[in-house]
Amino acid sequence: MNRLLATLFVVLVFTGTARSSEEPPAARDKPATPCEGELLRYLKRDGEKLSVDWAGLAAYGMDEKAKDTPGLLCRARAAFLYADLAPAAENPESEKYYKRARALALQALRSRERSFRLRDTYRDVPGNLAGFDTQDALALSWFSVSWGHVLDRLSFWTAASQAKDVEKLMLRVSQLAPGIESAGAEVFLATYYFSLPKLWGQDTKKALRYADIALATASLNNCRIAILQTVLGLELPVGKREELKKRRAKPVDYSAPFAFENAVCQ
Repeated sequence: MNRLLATLFVVLVFTGTARSSEEPPAARDKPATPCEGELLRYLKRDGEKLSVDWAGLAAYGMDEKAKDTPGLLCRARAAFLYADLAPAAENPESEKYYKRARALALQALRSRERSFRLRDTYRDVPGNLAGFDTQDALALSWFSVSWGHVLDRLSFWTAASQAKDVEKLMLRVSQLAPGIESAGAEVFLATYYFSLPKLWGQDTKKALRYADIALATASLNNCRIAILQTVLGLELPVGKREELKKRRAKPVDYSAPFAFENAVCQ
C-alpha cells in the first residue's frame, strides 16, 4: 500500500471491534428506523459484553432481495460497516464489501426517474452531479463514502486519478444536505483536507470548517467522532475536543439513529 493513500484514508478504516458494557437492545426499545432494527439484530450478548455477528452482517450486506431504495441503502450500510469495522481475521475482503456498498448506492441512484441517463457504472456519477437533488443526498452519501474507502486499496496512480471525483461527490453531498447520514461527507472532507501533504493542497481551515458542520450534526455517531479525534486532535479547539469526548461517552440509546455504530465504536 503506498504511503500517500495510507495517509489520506487509513484514518477512515477501523479494523478492531470496541466492546461495550451496555445492555443489548431491550424489547421495549423501538429502533429509530426499520434499518436500525435490522442492524441491531446483529448485536449479540457475550457474557457481560456486546459482540457482533459479523458473518450475519456480511450476509445481509450481500443479500439480493432489496428492490426499493430504503432496502438497498440499508444493505449498503451493512456492507460498509462490515468492511469498516469487522476484525481483520473475519474480514479478509474489505475492498469487496466497500465496492458492494457503492454498487448498492448506485442502484438506488439509478432507481429514480430523471432527465438524464445514469449508466450502471460508478464513473458516470461525478459527471452528472448537477442533476442530483436533495432526494438523492442519502444514496449519494453512501456512494461517495464507500468509493472513498475503495481508493485506499487501489494503486497510487489509479487512486490519484479518482481522488478529485470523490472530493467533488463529497462536496455535492454536503451542499445538498449538510450533515446527512451522520455527517459522512463532512468527516471525510475534514480528514481529507487535513491529511493531504502541503504540496497537494492541505488546508487546515477547510478541514476545521467541515469538522464544525459535523459537530453540529445531532446524530454524529461514535465511529465518526473517533475519526475526528484521531485525525484532527489538537487542531480542534479545547471546547470542541471536550464536546466530542462527552458525546462519545454517553450511554448508547438503542432507540436513536446509528445505535449500531454507537455501540460498536464506544
